[in-house]
Amino acid sequence: MLTRLFSDISFRSLLAAILSISAIMATVLLVHKSETEQVLFTGFSFQWIAGWKKFMQILIISVSAFAFNEVLNRQGLLKGNYLIFVLGVINLLTFGGINPSFVSLLSIPFVVFMLLWLMPLISSGEIYHHLFDAGCIIALLSLLSPQALWLILIVWAAVISFGRLSTRTLLLPLIGFTAVCFLAFCLLYFIEQTVIINYYVEEHFRLFLSWDNSQFWNLWIYTPVLLTVIPALGEYLQAQRKAKVQKLQLLNFFVMIFVISTLSLGLWGDGGDYFFLLAIPITVLQANLINYLKKWWEADLVFLFSLGSLGLAFFFN
Repeated sequence: MLTRLFSDISFRSLLAAILSISAIMATVLLVHKSETEQVLFTGFSFQWIAGWKKFMQILIISVSAFAFNEVLNRQGLLKGNYLIFVLGVINLLTFGGINPSFVSLLSIPFVVFMLLWLMPLISSGEIYHHLFDAGCIIALLSLLSPQALWLILIVWAAVISFGRLSTRTLLLPLIGFTAVCFLAFCLLYFIEQTVIINYYVEEHFRLFLSWDNSQFWNLWIYTPVLLTVIPALGEYLQAQRKAKVQKLQLLNFFVMIFVISTLSLGLWGDGGDYFFLLAIPITVLQANLINYLKKWWEADLVFLFSLGSLGLAFFFN
């Protein structure tokens, strides 16, 4: 039943629902005086109205999931439905956290945009500026949180998955990353903010030295949604024989993101600002699984298991 609802929903009604909910939340926040909270942001702190953070979270996640759904539909991964949008909102709320950090919240649209910017690698002839721009986006994100450096692995995963592997395609993201960091550090140096430069250098260096597997023991909260990954990976293996080349490349890409994100849990210790990355490949694998399930109740179980993890995250995370 849930699957049929989200498959038949129209673009206009979905957009109207997003705008209506956003307008209602904004009106409530303007009328109601919410308490303020202290927000830590790259070494600085400021006061922020708590209610506006929730509003931004819903708006950013909804718009990001909607854009992701539209682009993947055009690439032929889905059959013109909005399964990725609905599952994306649920999973981003689950893995992004009910009360995410400010850096994590700002990073979601940038990461989604970077992934969508890499999609032309499938068929476009001019790909080099996409790889350079991806490196620039990662550099900007690393100024918010040094953990973003590991997103370079995702760009390389796209290069490998879409058959674009060469020395030039491997180096271009690093060149874009280095160029932005160099310009930023020069600017900070000339305005005499060497303390911030030292902070970024130390944090980037620390990423290569730290390993903490404590986050793996906290994954019990996400057990229901991770259970859906098992049959989703089984469907992915079957797709190796029957899927078209373009769709298979997309699935390979997101499976590689899933592996990179899972291994990165140890590097980020407490999950870090990019724990939400796990939600993206899981959403794609779930949507692909639902497209091939023959019984409606089996597809609904995928949604219910995802909602179950969201409920556990709400109470225990």
